[in-house]
Formats: sequence, structure tokens, C-alpha cells
Amino acid sequence: MRRMAICAKSITREHREMLAQRCEQLGMGRPTVTDRGLLFSGERTRSFHDRIAPFVHPSMAYKLHPELRGRFEWQADTTDAHLNGTRLKARTSLKAVPTSVLRKYETACSPQKRERYDLEIEGNHSYLANHVVVHNSPETTPGGRALKFYSSIRLDIRRIETLKEGVEAYGNRVRVKVVKNKVAPPFKQAEFDVIYGSGISWEGTVLDSGLDRKVVTKSGSYFSLGDERLGQGRQNATAFLREHPDVTQQILAKIQADAGPDQVVSARLLPAEVEVPAGEKAAAEEEAPADAESNGASARTAGARAR
Repeated sequence: MRRMAICAKSITREHREMLAQRCEQLGMGRPTVTDRGLLFSGERTRSFHDRIAPFVHPSMAYKLHPELRGRFEWQADTTDAHLNGTRLKARTSLKAVPTSVLRKYETACSPQKRERYDLEIEGNHSYLANHVVVHNSPETTPGGRALKFYSSIRLDIRRIETLKEGVEAYGNRVRVKVVKNKVAPPFKQAEFDVIYGSGISWEGTVLDSGLDRKVVTKSGSYFSLGDERLGQGRQNATAFLREHPDVTQQILAKIQADAGPDQVVSARLLPAEVEVPAGEKAAAEEEAPADAESNGASARTAGARAR
């Protein structure tokens, strides 16, 4: 039997390993992970075909193993479970209406008409559209009118740097600009790291905020919090904060103190413990035994009265 291959060149090696592990969990055996995708042996290919054969339409059954063809079992839902019980009636009662050609016109075909709406982007330049020179960016809204006029918020995301560890890229540094906002002031900007497989780096945003507020200092390529060194390079510093959440909380607490009580720096900031002065703490400790003795005396008095 011929071997089968699944092309997965666009995903990373780690995600290919996860896909191979999932195939093994489904009982199809673990395929060989290559640089281009997943490679199944003849026996594993047969097991894969055996699982998908009931769902392959007869028009595509020629791609299956000859012994596994003709097993298509999927049937369309003919119940009245949708459209308020009118779907089956519509399918059985509606009929096609024949049409007739009344008149033919011999006219030349007009150039292709494209109704797209240009985005105003910095660094505009001229380009040709429908034989007309347009002085703008060639980027257009993919949704036509919907994106530019109907949406309430529109974000422009640009990659400004590729984060690499040696020669291997592990993420991107992006700049996000609010180019349209109907519910708040627009044109705000933010920069953060997007890490492959994990999303936005929260520790990286904490590090950036600390640098902006001068809570974290940078000397050359070293990041420091007071006398404590966080690491050399941005990746090592963010890894240190990820492994030491107490240090991250210290940075957030100092940023919150600098920002004031009117602003909330982060929802992940733990509430600070209220420090009690030493004198008040000692007085509270002295009052506690006295209260206990008075409570005991009142209890004994109440017992005597009951007797």
C-alpha cells in the first residue's frame, strides 16, 4: 500500500510533534515527523483511511484504498429541527421556475470594477488602480464598506522586529495603533511582544512599563531592579520575571504607587498588606487577653445566675 504524507511545512517542529501525538492518541499510530510534515507508513495509512472512509464522498473515494471504498455513510439531516420547522417543507415544495431570454445586447465588456476603500497609512505612495493613478497606499479594506464604516474599533498591527534566539525566530515585536475608535479617544499606540505558541508576553509588558516609569533600570544589555539583576537581554529578563512572580509583583506595586490610586496598573496586582505600626500592634496584643478575661468572667456570671 502506498504511504501517505500530510504537509505541515507552515507550522513549527513542536506543533508537528503535537499533531503526531494526536494521531497516535486517535489510534492511527505515530507518524514520522519530517521537515515538511508527517509521513505515514503503509500500515498506518490504511488505519487512517479506515477511520475517514465513512466520511469521504463517493466522488473522492478513488483516493482511498480499494478495499475501503463505498463506505460513505453520512446522510443529510432531513428533520425540521431548523428554521422553525419550515426547512423540510421548503425543500419539498419549492420548485425551479423556468426562465426565457427576452433580448440580447451586443456590447463591449467594461473593465473590471473594483469597489474597494483605501486605508490612510503613513508612507503613502502612488499606485495604479483601474487605469487611474491613486496617491495612497495600495492596502485596501478586505471587507469593503463594512470594515471602514461599520466597525466601531479598528486596530492596525505592524511587525517592527523579529525576535530571534540565535538564528531561530521565536516571536515578533509589534506596534498596534488604534486608527478608529467610536467609544474612546483614538490614535493610541502600544508596543509588545507576541511569542509563537503562547501569545502576548505579559512579563514583557511589565518590563516595558517598569522601564518607562524608571522602576527597572537598563545598563547596556543588563536589566536590574534596584540592586537585583534580572538578566542580560530582554529574553532572559522576561524569563526571570516569569520564574519569579514575587519580583514581578514588586515591579507592579512600584508602578501602581507611581501611577496613583486613580489608575489601575494591572488586574494581576495582588492587594498589598497594610503595615501596622509597632506601638499599635503591641497595644492590640495587650487588649486581646483583657478582652478574653472579661468574656470569661461574664460567662461565669451568666452560668451562676442560671444555676
